[in-house]
Amino acid sequence: MLVFVDLVAAYAAEGFAVSTGLNPTAFHNLHSVPFTWLVRDGVEVADGLGISLPEIYLLECLAVVQPAESILVIGNSFGWSTLALAIAQPQARVVGLDSAADRYSLEGLELTARLAERLNLHHVYPVRGTSPEDIPATVEERLDGRIDLAFVDGYHTSQQIVAEYRALRPFLTPTAMVLFHDVQYTGLQSGFDTIVEESGWQGTMLHATPSGIGFLTNEPSPALARVIAAFATDPSALEVVRKKGERFHAEFGS
Repeated sequence: MLVFVDLVAAYAAEGFAVSTGLNPTAFHNLHSVPFTWLVRDGVEVADGLGISLPEIYLLECLAVVQPAESILVIGNSFGWSTLALAIAQPQARVVGLDSAADRYSLEGLELTARLAERLNLHHVYPVRGTSPEDIPATVEERLDGRIDLAFVDGYHTSQQIVAEYRALRPFLTPTAMVLFHDVQYTGLQSGFDTIVEESGWQGTMLHATPSGIGFLTNEPSPALARVIAAFATDPSALEVVRKKGERFHAEFGS
């Protein structure tokens, strides 16, 4: 399984250059450089950035310990996350839902379909639709009314992710996993806290992901619990890093 390598090659064949996993200190401390940028003819495309290398690795780990049959991605954009999940889980039916409201997303749905064909991923369905309104019909039609894994990366407000969770909830299988991208990066903690409280499920912040993914599941298996713990990072290690960061900031500023 070469998820990242296969993705880069597929996008390159469509005329896109990929930049991801960069060190911010080497790029004037631009905090978004660890994420995935798609560049065409020297110009950045897509209004949102793709998931980062550690987040692709997370998806690979989840595929190993808890394979899914039905996957929904909210916020397809140019298909980076949708296709990463499909490569990691070729047995799964994967739907990438996007409203195609910005200047690039409609093109992104078409691109996702072409790339899925290029990668021989025959169970990938890029769908134009609005979240959360179109979630029920999409899940019923494309995923047989069930979701084993949902990747939520649409409009980034706490109110929106709560509404999306409520639309997803009737379709989540008992062992479903729901990943909320950019919880820490875009300040969605209050929304994620509301979701955890309403669900009664286990909610964990995955600090080892650059976006700060909020991970929701019911009763994880021992294998899944190991993955969650690894990406959450040991609290004692987090505290050491946090204190050193505070000292550095106090001495040198941001």
